[in-house]
Amino acid sequence: MAHQTSGQLDFADSLLGNNQKLNQRLDKINRLVDWKPLEARLSRIYSSPTGRPSHPVLLLFKSLLLQAWYNLSDYALEEVLDDRLSFRRFVGLSVSGKAPDHSVFSRFRDQLVGYKAHVGVDQDIELIGRIAMTPAHVHDGEMLGQVISGDEDWAFADKAYDSAKNEKILLEKNVKNGILMKGTSKRKLSRIEKMCNRVLSNLRSPVERVFGTLKRTYRYNRARYLSLRKNRLQLTITSMAYNIRRMGKLCA
Repeated sequence: MAHQTSGQLDFADSLLGNNQKLNQRLDKINRLVDWKPLEARLSRIYSSPTGRPSHPVLLLFKSLLLQAWYNLSDYALEEVLDDRLSFRRFVGLSVSGKAPDHSVFSRFRDQLVGYKAHVGVDQDIELIGRIAMTPAHVHDGEMLGQVISGDEDWAFADKAYDSAKNEKILLEKNVKNGILMKGTSKRKLSRIEKMCNRVLSNLRSPVERVFGTLKRTYRYNRARYLSLRKNRLQLTITSMAYNIRRMGKLCA
C-alpha cells in the first residue's frame, strides 16, 4: 500500500502550538529524536508504492510507543488519539484527522515483528504437503514455488499469487494454473473472468478449512517466538500434528 508522509498538519494545529497545557514531555521527545531515518526504514517494511494511501508509517509507530508508555489496548489507543490533543500532536495527527482504527495498529505491529505461515494443501484429502515460514513483510505471492511440490495437476491460490512470475513457475512444473485472476484499475475483470474466479474460489476452499482447523483446534493464531527458526519449528510440529490426526480420520 502507499503511505502518507508525516508532518502533514493543518492550520488549526498551528493555533495549538502555544498551548502550554499540552504534554511537554512528549514535545521534548519529539524535539530530541531524529525520526526521519526511522521513518525511511519503516516505510520499506510496511508500504509499497501503489494502492490506497494508509496512515503515515511514523504516525503508527509513534502510536505504538504511546501504547507501551501508557499501557493501552488497541481500542484504548484509538480512543485517546481521538480526544487527547497532546497524543495527536506527538504522532502528527492533525486536529481534523481521524485516528487509525484499532485493527490498523494490530496489522502494523504484526508486519514489524510478525511472521507468516504458508502452506500447500492437497485438495482431495486436505493434508498439508509443503510449508514455509517468512517474516510478515514478505508478500504471499513470492512463496508459491515453496509450497507446491510439482506433482500436482492443479495449483489453486488467491489473487495475491496472480503474477507472470508464478504463471511461469507453474508452466515449468507442468502444473495447471488455478490462481484467481486479479483485476487492476486499468484492466477490469470481464464477466467471464469473474465467473471463473467464483469457481476457483470454491476449489481452493480446502486450504481455508485447514487454516481454520489450525486456528480453532491447535490455537495457531499467531507466531509465538521472535526467531524465524523457532517459528518454523512451531509450524512444522503443528502441521505434523494436524496431518497425523487427519490421517486417522481418513483411515477410519
